[in-house]
Amino acid sequence: MFTLHQGEFLHVDTPGGGGYGDPLERDPEAVRQDVYDRRVTVRMAHEQYGVVLQEPGLHVDQEATQRLRMALRTQRVEALSHTHAGGKRDETSGKG
Repeated sequence: MFTLHQGEFLHVDTPGGGGYGDPLERDPEAVRQDVYDRRVTVRMAHEQYGVVLQEPGLHVDQEATQRLRMALRTQRVEALSHTHAGGKRDETSGKG
């Protein structure tokens, strides 16, 4: 908990969607529609939902999306296995 003083403000960025479940399981077309409706950015579609959108028209690249989602899942598993192994993460290099 913290106190804001007069003239100070708090800015909070929250992730798009706010739904339930694994974002990598979300229908890529639904994510595309969220980008079109400006609920999430192309960057967030890529980083959080693992969806690759192609210009023009924001078409879902199904093959690239499948590869990206597999890579993101692999990163999760590696991060979890490293954490459970009791290793310490080297914050300066991003490697454990």
